[in-house]
Amino acid sequence: MSPATRIASCLLAASLGLPALAGAADGCAKVEVSGRPATKPANGGEVTLAATAVEDVVFDVKLANDVVGEHVLTLNVYLPEGGLYQSLSVPVEAGTKARDRQRRVEGYPFPLDVVTATAITSGADSGKRKLDITMPLAGSAIVSNSLYGSWGVELFLDDAPDPCVERVAFLIEP
Repeated sequence: MSPATRIASCLLAASLGLPALAGAADGCAKVEVSGRPATKPANGGEVTLAATAVEDVVFDVKLANDVVGEHVLTLNVYLPEGGLYQSLSVPVEAGTKARDRQRRVEGYPFPLDVVTATAITSGADSGKRKLDITMPLAGSAIVSNSLYGSWGVELFLDDAPDPCVERVAFLIEP
């Protein structure tokens, strides 16, 4: 679904009194959570990361086919009680050659490295583009303050006020 079609369908849904995120299933991306070193997701449940075994939380982002060109992806990571823990913004180049190696992003004092999303060439996600965004776990405030429990992450594309992916839950335990 093109961005213009997605906007039009959201406006139509709003005018009919339907939920504004009725089209969230074909949002801008898919986000999966894992850990580094590698972890395996629970059977049908949320991913569980053991703080004593995992150095980084890895957010595997697979961009929808219609997300092409220069963008800024923002991951909002939420604490178990629901408050915002961290907002990670990443300038991304998808499907075209990056013009610059770094780009200024609002809220950051220095330019950030542009990440090139790599093409997925096989499987169910063939044709999409992929990138990993990491967040430290080992030695972080999460561990030092025992912030264990069910966390959440939402993904925003550019300056959109609403996430383009439903909140993804993951569990951090000691």
